Amino acid sequence: MKILSKQTYPLLWLMLLLPLSCSPMLLSERETKGEVNIKLDPLTMRSALPDGDGGPASYIIEGTHTSGAVFNIVSTATSVHLPELLTGEWTLHVRACDSSDQVIAEGTGSLYVEPGDISYLTIVLYDVSGTGTLDLSLRWNEDLIADPVLNLNLTTLTGDPVSISFTIEAGVAAGLTTGLGAGFYKLTASLLDGETVVAGTVETVLIANETLTAVDLDFNLINKKEQQFDLTGPDFTISWDSEDLSADHYRVYYREHGSFNWVLLGISDSGMDLDFTIDNTMLAYGTYDFAVSSVSGDHESEFHSSMDDTAVPATGWYINWESP
Repeated sequence: MKILSKQTYPLLWLMLLLPLSCSPMLLSERETKGEVNIKLDPLTMRSALPDGDGGPASYIIEGTHTSGAVFNIVSTATSVHLPELLTGEWTLHVRACDSSDQVIAEGTGSLYVEPGDISYLTIVLYDVSGTGTLDLSLRWNEDLIADPVLNLNLTTLTGDPVSISFTIEAGVAAGLTTGLGAGFYKLTASLLDGETVVAGTVETVLIANETLTAVDLDFNLINKKEQQFDLTGPDFTISWDSEDLSADHYRVYYREHGSFNWVLLGISDSGMDLDFTIDNTMLAYGTYDFAVSSVSGDHESEFHSSMDDTAVPATGWYINWESP
């Protein structure tokens, strides 16, 4: 087991300042509600809708707040004023209906409602007639995933599942899905390492008539799944590589797996063979992560742990050390 490429980096401190105490307070309506003006551009809609005698007769506007709050209104006008809407972020879905209540166009939008203020949003509606094509590609670093499993789900905004086509090769998934009805869809993608989800996203996808819609997703930044190594011997050795020729020595740290704080375990001299042997007189049996830093004079590098991308294996590792 190795930790590779130990290099010297400047320390970066990230601090979160919190008040030591606070007293509960009641918020006024002005602090919890805001006004919203929604505009549905008739010129845009006329250009997006197919030729016909009806055109939109009414608009169904559905809103969802990040807290889970919802609203649903029907309007015959292209301008809607909402005088009291919960502050925070809202996602809106609008459907334009003809005189027979058939949906002929739809659109989505999002906005942040400020307390005691007026927010404005214009939503573009797109024709839902005809069919288009989804061109999907998704990438991830195959070196960081031991057992990649990709789950892709496409649904209409009302939740109806839609079949999509894709193939998977080393670190890449791609596919063309033709004949999709024009309109908006929700694409949910999750990447797993075995049974553990390491990355995911939810995207709103617009399919337009006779148009190819490209969706390119990058999952190179993942929450890596660690690999457990079971050990039962009286000792074991970790090793690392380094390109820092100025290092005076190296510090080896450990922490219980799942905890946050590192504890200094020992110091290793610099040289050609960079390794450190751990036995039960130094550390009790248990489940641990390890990290190494280089020290040059008064400067200590950033910790490089068994979860770094440079570790071997690159998926990250920890040990489960049990008494023989």
